[in-house]
Amino acid sequence: MGKGIVKLGEGNWAVKDGNLLAAKETNGRFKNAEFTVDRGTRASYVGRDGLIKESNLQDVNLVNNGDFSELGSELVTNGDFSTDSDWTLENGAVINNGSVNIIGVGSRFKQDVLTVGKTYKLDYQVVSTNGESFRFQDGVTAFADINQAVGYHTYYFEATGVRVQFQALGDINARIDNVSVKEVDPNDYWTLGTGWEIIDGIAVADGSISGNNYLISTGTDSVVGKTYKVVFTVSDYVAGNVRVRAGQFASDNVNANGTYTQYQVSSSTETVRVQGSSSFEGKIDNISVQEVKIDTPRIDFTDNTDGHLLLEPQSTNLVTYSQQFGGATDYFNNYNQASEVTNNNLAPDGTNTATQIVSTGDGKLQTSSYISLPANTTYTLSFFAKNVDATEVKSRILANGGSGGSNLTSVSYVSQINTSTWTRITHTFTTNSTSQAYILYLSNALNSGGNIQLWGAQLEALPYATSYMPTNGSTVTRDAETCTGAGETADFNSEEGVLYAEIAALANDGTTRRISLSDGSTSNRVSLELDETSNIIKAFISSGGVSQILQYTASDLTQYNKIAIKYKVNDFALWLGGVERDTDTFGSVPIGLNTLEFAQGSGSQKFYGKCKSIRVYKEALSDTDLQNLTS
Repeated sequence: MGKGIVKLGEGNWAVKDGNLLAAKETNGRFKNAEFTVDRGTRASYVGRDGLIKESNLQDVNLVNNGDFSELGSELVTNGDFSTDSDWTLENGAVINNGSVNIIGVGSRFKQDVLTVGKTYKLDYQVVSTNGESFRFQDGVTAFADINQAVGYHTYYFEATGVRVQFQALGDINARIDNVSVKEVDPNDYWTLGTGWEIIDGIAVADGSISGNNYLISTGTDSVVGKTYKVVFTVSDYVAGNVRVRAGQFASDNVNANGTYTQYQVSSSTETVRVQGSSSFEGKIDNISVQEVKIDTPRIDFTDNTDGHLLLEPQSTNLVTYSQQFGGATDYFNNYNQASEVTNNNLAPDGTNTATQIVSTGDGKLQTSSYISLPANTTYTLSFFAKNVDATEVKSRILANGGSGGSNLTSVSYVSQINTSTWTRITHTFTTNSTSQAYILYLSNALNSGGNIQLWGAQLEALPYATSYMPTNGSTVTRDAETCTGAGETADFNSEEGVLYAEIAALANDGTTRRISLSDGSTSNRVSLELDETSNIIKAFISSGGVSQILQYTASDLTQYNKIAIKYKVNDFALWLGGVERDTDTFGSVPIGLNTLEFAQGSGSQKFYGKCKSIRVYKEALSDTDLQNLTS
């Protein structure tokens, strides 16, 4: 078979500096033929492991010590009292039998190892005691609230002096062992504002915050215009608000326990900060801030093991809380014989954010408010469902003419039985002239009881479902993608060759989508077209603006098809599925071919779909080779 100069895909994918690389057919090595993807917003894809992922999310967490667990080295010497050394013993304190014994008022032992202003974790063991009091102090401040009962204890404190000292207050007879002191956040990754402290690996706000007060990270600064994914966990919430800032703009305020994922576009160069306000009292942990590389190719593994380049048009998720099912404050509620358990199961993105719906009968779930939609418009609703032990999982769209919740009528209905693995359920429907508001209605385990899990609701104004766009309080739009710019004149042959692609359309949606080898215009090109008419495929071979057009009606262009266009003077052919479908024996070849792109030569009529493979050959292949290539 002839030599292919540009080869993309077939399980062999590489991305460098955000560009998708092609490989040589002759040796499989990647060459300097870069496909550039432009999108402008974040997007998701299904990874090789089957989990939904963010497109090229930065591996590095910009927040250092985001789980607040980092401790310094041990500062105390001979903390297990294995020898009679290193400690200053006064007023009757004595080391023997592997512990220190304090006896009588004023008895004490000490080491000077602290730095004023630093926060420390103190661990110690009370081996025995007669019940009289002792205290811990740093040479300036006495911390009388430490635990004095027999057992192992931990105590956090900010040093006002340099001393580690235990001192008897009463007529005590006690033994203390295993004293350990380590600095909290030893690299000073966090600056604590008023009301904040780090205790037991968690940042704690005590409620004394007035106005805005920050817990400031000394990690990498945010960059103006960059998009960031911010994740943090709130626990033991009592009052007030808290949010994370990566630049001038901040995430939404939160005032309840839970793990939150939010996105920000930075408008200034600032360090990451946690902002408490309104007398925030609670705990925050597991903070991560990662840059989202928006203009990156998506190699998706939804329906094959080799992966495919996914290119999609612009779309918006109109469901404003895509992962909140159940509860009075969530987007989906109004149960009948059903309750819910949130964040208790593994979701399709690998996080514990799936909601389990527990039904005792004809359990029902619907949106808490209507989504107003214009009349005579096509939409697709999608969501992920998993059947735990219900008899069946059913869903439908209910239409309402605007008169509150009455007179609901089903306009679409799907039954999914025994979906024991995560399944994306989709409904495509068109609004009519009178019903302008729609809700999602799920019926779980009709008349029998059972459990299902739900995640990732999406409603978009397209006749098909696109990749998942998570939302949390507002709609989210994913920009349209373009993929352009691979190759140069030396990579292609204007006298003869073959353009081959293994592709699938996203839908028969009435649009024209093209992949072209051209000189940057439509005058000289070899263009493969998925036509606006359903399942029609066309080949355009243009020379100086004069075109030969080949055409074939395929059975289903939403399934993967192997397609080849052969071009040579007076010898043109369209191959699909191992068969020559159309030919032309008269015509000239293009001039000056120098680029391969997912559009027509002028850049319009962009290709939206799935591409497993593209090859460009510098010679016209034989019929046998074309049959083998496209079979």
